[in-house]
Amino acid sequence: MKNKLLGVLAITSFLLGGDALCQDKAKQPAAPSADQPAADRPSDVWMRSKLKYGQNIYTSIARADLDAIAFDAKRLRALNWFEAIAHGKDDPYQEQLRIFKLANDKLIAEAEKKNLDGCTLAFMQMTFSCTACHQRLRESTAPKASAPAPSP
Repeated sequence: MKNKLLGVLAITSFLLGGDALCQDKAKQPAAPSADQPAADRPSDVWMRSKLKYGQNIYTSIARADLDAIAFDAKRLRALNWFEAIAHGKDDPYQEQLRIFKLANDKLIAEAEKKNLDGCTLAFMQMTFSCTACHQRLRESTAPKASAPAPSP
């Protein structure tokens, strides 16, 4: 189990450009507190990487670079796989990861078929899945409004 975890960490580090495991300890953020913004939490490493690959794909679509689209979409697929493992049995999150995977798989297939219009549509579907997931995450972490006090 320990070797499997080390393997996952090594591959994740590669996918993230080495940032996850090779940072200077002094530069790493402290453990998150309850009032720390979500963007500053260690789990944001996943999101920053997904955003970077997504931006690369967007640029590649604009340039009609189908090989680059496939390359970054495959990196997203691998990152998505590791993220699914990291989030365990969080069913709502796993559902969103599956939706993202379907759109990303379609993006890879369209890039390999050299279909730029298909890539554009698949990328839009992937973007919709990201938006839906983040909306769901915001709703699940938003403070619950307290019920008004009953009138006397």
